Amino acid sequence: MTSSAPPLFGSDEFSGRYVESESSAGVRYHIKKPIGAGSTGTAYFALRESQEGSFPVVLKIISPVVVSNNQEAATLLVKKEAVALGRIGERVPPTPFVVKLIEAGFLPEVAGKRVRVPWIAVEYVHGGLEGTTLTQRVCHSIYHSQHAFDVERAANAIRCIGSGLGAIHEVGVVHRDVTPRNVLCCGFGADELFKIADLGLARPKGMQGTFNATVLGTPGYAAPEQALPGSKDVSPASDVFSMAAVVFYLLTGEDYFPADSVTAALIFAKNGPRRRLQACSYLHPDLRARPHACAEIDAVLETATAIRMEERLQNVQLLTSAILGILDSQPRSARQPEFLSRAVTDSQLLLRTSAFDWQVRERPSSQRLVYHAKWSADGRCLAVTNNGVEYWDGTWRWPSLPEPLRRAPLCFAALSRPGQWLVGGEEGQLGVFTGSDYEVLEPGAPRLRYTFGSGDPDDLAVFVAQTSDGPPMLCALIGRRWLKPLALEVGTGVNGITRVGESTWLVVGRSASGGGFAALYDPLLWELTRVADTERPLLDCAASPSTFTAVAVGIGGTVLRVRGIQGEETRLDGGHALSCVALNATGRAIVGAAGRLWEAPAGSAELVKVWEDPSWELPFISLFSDVGLSYALTPEGAVLEGRQQIERQSRPALSRTG
Repeated sequence: MTSSAPPLFGSDEFSGRYVESESSAGVRYHIKKPIGAGSTGTAYFALRESQEGSFPVVLKIISPVVVSNNQEAATLLVKKEAVALGRIGERVPPTPFVVKLIEAGFLPEVAGKRVRVPWIAVEYVHGGLEGTTLTQRVCHSIYHSQHAFDVERAANAIRCIGSGLGAIHEVGVVHRDVTPRNVLCCGFGADELFKIADLGLARPKGMQGTFNATVLGTPGYAAPEQALPGSKDVSPASDVFSMAAVVFYLLTGEDYFPADSVTAALIFAKNGPRRRLQACSYLHPDLRARPHACAEIDAVLETATAIRMEERLQNVQLLTSAILGILDSQPRSARQPEFLSRAVTDSQLLLRTSAFDWQVRERPSSQRLVYHAKWSADGRCLAVTNNGVEYWDGTWRWPSLPEPLRRAPLCFAALSRPGQWLVGGEEGQLGVFTGSDYEVLEPGAPRLRYTFGSGDPDDLAVFVAQTSDGPPMLCALIGRRWLKPLALEVGTGVNGITRVGESTWLVVGRSASGGGFAALYDPLLWELTRVADTERPLLDCAASPSTFTAVAVGIGGTVLRVRGIQGEETRLDGGHALSCVALNATGRAIVGAAGRLWEAPAGSAELVKVWEDPSWELPFISLFSDVGLSYALTPEGAVLEGRQQIERQSRPALSRTG
């Protein structure tokens, strides 16, 4: 479905209805409300309901009017998207940069018309603080900061979008409608994740046919060859054209080819000079201060949007590497914490959230024992279990692991950046895992056991290493080069680390005397600063860099709040062993124990119980928290999901984009 045209029907005829699954007995979809409309149908927010619980999805339904006019072509629209997404989802774990297929089917008779209305259910992407689409996030940035994406944020977005399109092309599919509205977003700050969506116009290799002889795509983003009605002359280079226009938009907040029709955009692209970054008002100051870099990006975008397909960059990898090579040519500096803090404060004025609604997404299993797990911004996790490495995205699955990951037992998994995980364990095992590739970071030192990791090896990462007879060591990797390790006091045990600043990590655990400790580690200064000593050991910690805060929790209801180099200890009544903690972008904390979860607003010392079930006897070991969304995981692999309804009191509005 495109997002530029109004729907072909004027009333909402599906909200409130139930749609039965055609592939899973006892499963149905409860359609709640429309969330988007296009020229061929409407996208609805819906709940997939079963005996195990419910979770949100996006249900896209082709308009009955469209189906009446051409049943075969309407069915083809859904079939092509289902085939495309199905091919991409075959890998475990699937790429996080393309939305996940749930299932597809047909509605029974609609409004007395003897037609089979096709529908498709796909992953619902939780937009959180800044909005769900790339359009909304760029507008949010301009509204709060007066500029579009900064250098680091743009590089992350381009890397995600390029990886998503690359995965689409690898399975023989051309998207044909890559626009800012069809890039969905979740997460915040360094965890921000971008996903390609809406493959309704996609052309999978081996599938013939299209909806009709109309022009396909969105004005200003569709490649010129798509302006020819019924044209079969499309290739990955067609998506290169569209992605280049998206890159210009996320850097400037403006359309590369401003036009109201694909034909008008084609005329503009053919006859008019290309727009320049430096001429756009919302270009980020850091990039504006680099005129040579802007000129280089302008030249890349011009080549990527050549009228003749054979004269363009022929694949998205070439476009992505060219742009990233320019953006990453200087040390990272953008996205300062002060800006993030201000954006969070301003955004909180626009949001209200209701109480949590908790659902059990995965029941406990006696066949699984989870040792360690970390979550990504889209609510998926990679876990180290008794079965090896497992992946959860609604159900537990086993990735296809390369040989090095099967060689020695693993101890931890940590998200390094979107789509990239750090894993480490016994016998010096340490590397970067993307789901399809594994790169060893530490081929030597078999006597080391890596128990925790955090950060990005290409930038700065910290690991906790242990020998069989010595104290824990803090090991830092900067630009893939090891710094001198820092040994902790003999008898110390590390239970958690979290990044709290540009080059600072909070390290918590058990002190040599049997109590707890919290310290700030700066690998660049080779410095460990003790923040606090607690009476009881600390078991976990989490940070919210945008609010300059961190929280550690532990035995006996211990809660330690850290701001700067100061720590303030409080106790939760009841003496619970608080096993894990997570903070969202606003600094709101979720704290877990056996059969219980608590919540604390940003800056508050008061924990309020939000969930309890005494039958859950084992403590939660891993939490994820975003604005309006939380996940909790137990050692038995049980997953609990909490959602809050988000009400936006006002929205920033800018001129129309794709």
